[in-house]
Amino acid sequence: MLKVNVKFFLGIQVIVWTAVAIISRLSWLGFEGTPPGWDRLTTYSVLGFLFSSALGAYFTRMYNWPFARQMSGALVLTVLAALMWRISYNAIEFHVIESGNGDFLFWGYLHWGRTSATQMLVWAGVFWALHYYASYNQQRLQVAAVKAQAQAAKLLLLQYQVNPHFLFNVLSGVDTLLLKDDVQRARLMIEKLSDYLRQTLEQEPTAAVPLDTEIERVENYLDIEKVRAGERLAVEWDLPNPLPDTLLPNGILLPLVENAIKHGAINTRAGGYLKVSVMVDGDELCILFENDLRKSSTPGFGIGLSNTRDRLETFYGGLAHLSVSSREHVFSTCLTVPLQWRHTLEDT
Repeated sequence: MLKVNVKFFLGIQVIVWTAVAIISRLSWLGFEGTPPGWDRLTTYSVLGFLFSSALGAYFTRMYNWPFARQMSGALVLTVLAALMWRISYNAIEFHVIESGNGDFLFWGYLHWGRTSATQMLVWAGVFWALHYYASYNQQRLQVAAVKAQAQAAKLLLLQYQVNPHFLFNVLSGVDTLLLKDDVQRARLMIEKLSDYLRQTLEQEPTAAVPLDTEIERVENYLDIEKVRAGERLAVEWDLPNPLPDTLLPNGILLPLVENAIKHGAINTRAGGYLKVSVMVDGDELCILFENDLRKSSTPGFGIGLSNTRDRLETFYGGLAHLSVSSREHVFSTCLTVPLQWRHTLEDT
């Protein structure tokens, strides 16, 4: 939703309605002869300013309405505001400015109502045209930002795929298994590594991917870690069947898993666990990572998590959030996104 700068809006309103008063006087001088006095023109423009400002405030509440309902509602409100504007002005003109006018009739309240309706409809048309133009520009900027982040995510994924520390651990694990003549587990680790690299390298990078693709990538990553860590790593899954048909930013979950592995008790002799949960809460999807902390670890909101939060802000426009918490040596990372998200970027 576009945010309206109130000061800027009111400033433009002052300029518009001052111009209306000046143009009205000039048009009377050019075509009608004697123009209305400045008291009438000022009253008319001030009332136009007030009613159009109130109308604009109501319009901002209609931004998320369906287009047909939005336009029909705007039309009705505009006509009503125009009539109230004209009735208010005529009442002031006949009862205050011309207090001695004995020829006033009830229908005089609607005198020149068509002119006011036309002017207010023009004002409303310009308002909505500017709104949609600003929305279009905002969406273009958001598309560009997410495309740039998609490229950055691609590089980040490649970094995870060939991360020297990660590969060193895998190859060191293979070497250790071979020294122990555990050829079966060594081959399994190489097989899992091949599956992981194939699954990520062969896919065409896109800004958004389905939830099940992200979960599969996490599973492949954890399969390698499980072979490497052996019984020291316990992975628990709590996934609905089937998984919700939801789009996520490409590669958004890997930094969260890597963070849990890095700071978890998995890297101690006693080992630890990682639990991955996917839950639907109303119109939101919650992806929760929980791991037990090793005593020397004090994870915070580091660079990886901060970058993830920035990507969520750009991709979902503030409708998603990332939170972390720690209780009784259990560290939790919760990713919450809209459940039914069909962003225009999904095809980029």
